Amino acid sequence: MIRKSSGAFLCTGIMLALSWIASAYTLAVDEAIELALSNHPNIREQELKVQLAELQLQAALATIGIPALDLQISAPTLSNDGFSSKVSGQFGAGFSLPWGTSSQVVGGLQWAWDRLTGNWTVPGWGISFVQTVDFADPDTASDQIDQKRDAVERAREKLERARAVVVVETISRYSQLLSDGQSLDNAEGDFIDAKENLATVEELADSGLRGEQSLLEARLQVLDAQIEVDELRSSHEEQLARFSLQWVGAEQLVVLVPMHLNRQALIKATADFLSDESVISTAIDISAEVDAAKQGAHEAEQGLQAAQRAALPSLSISAGITEQGWTVGCNLHLDLFSPNRGLQLEIAKVQLSLALQTVSVARIQRENYLTDQFHALDNALCSLNRLPLEEEKLALEVGINQTRFEAGSISAAEWQAQLKAQNAFLITAEKRVASLLLELLAFRDALGLDLQWEEWLP
Repeated sequence: MIRKSSGAFLCTGIMLALSWIASAYTLAVDEAIELALSNHPNIREQELKVQLAELQLQAALATIGIPALDLQISAPTLSNDGFSSKVSGQFGAGFSLPWGTSSQVVGGLQWAWDRLTGNWTVPGWGISFVQTVDFADPDTASDQIDQKRDAVERAREKLERARAVVVVETISRYSQLLSDGQSLDNAEGDFIDAKENLATVEELADSGLRGEQSLLEARLQVLDAQIEVDELRSSHEEQLARFSLQWVGAEQLVVLVPMHLNRQALIKATADFLSDESVISTAIDISAEVDAAKQGAHEAEQGLQAAQRAALPSLSISAGITEQGWTVGCNLHLDLFSPNRGLQLEIAKVQLSLALQTVSVARIQRENYLTDQFHALDNALCSLNRLPLEEEKLALEVGINQTRFEAGSISAAEWQAQLKAQNAFLITAEKRVASLLLELLAFRDALGLDLQWEEWLP
């Protein structure tokens, strides 16, 4: 009964595997990364944010360098006095400059149809310039442009961070799927060995050389192996489908290609990278979190300066010329008394102190995070450096247990357990190389450096 169900299970598994392979195509890890980068919604969202910030900057700059034009035309009107055949119009142009608090140049031209002469006339024209300086906030115009430029840079940095997250996550999922596939292959091999062992035990039982207990144990071993294969296959196929269709956005299932990472080159590059003790201190101030806290402190400092200058006057100077002549004017505004001016100053001081404290907290948190990333990378490096010793130890254990098995000192089940442990170790060894690469990429991302992942993937 066991033999019949095991054979049916294996045939079903082979048929499913063949049908799956027929509908899949091979996908290397670098190709998977490119697909994920082009299809991931977070990347698209950040790209749109960069585009929006760039357009907002262009719109702000356009108001400075390109004048705004307007045209007004008055058609003939009908009133108590009768029908007026007068046609008039006004053409205007104006633009702002990034000087002081506000700076604007405006020009206009009026024209009308003269019925008496039958010609177009110019009843009025003029050009004026107005410069305003609020000494409490003298650089508003230029600050607005600078803020737009900073917004573009921050959006681009967030896009790069989002891309880095997708790269690391794609390599992690790809590596895990390869490990799961190897575990499934090992489980299928154990299943085949268990069936062969059951056949041997059944022949020995028929000859009277084995008892009912041995037969039951062999059947139990087959069932355990069959259940393990079923569980691993279901999980692997589900995760592979999610990776293929959802994560990388492929139109069908993919067949993964083993990653052949250069272990020694990766170890050397990681050791050289960790030997630079200044990487953490250098990266703290350029991190997005600390930079945002510094920006808040800068704004709070500007707020305090504005509160201190609140009693200062604002000055407007205007100059213009029209068909009637030229004019020059000046307007001075004084804020003589404000009942909450002192409180506003105290509020600004507290806000600055709070912002500076936020910078300190952000620096400490970032330093702790980078230190944790540093130790995680160092631990992954140490684990990979220990691998040759563990491989040598495992080879000795396998050799000793093989000799004991051939001498009859251990059972076949114990020998199979040893081989199974060996296969599991080999899978873990491959994962350690990939884990070191992932930790290296994660640490470079935390430092705000380019990942350079293309150098490690074939």
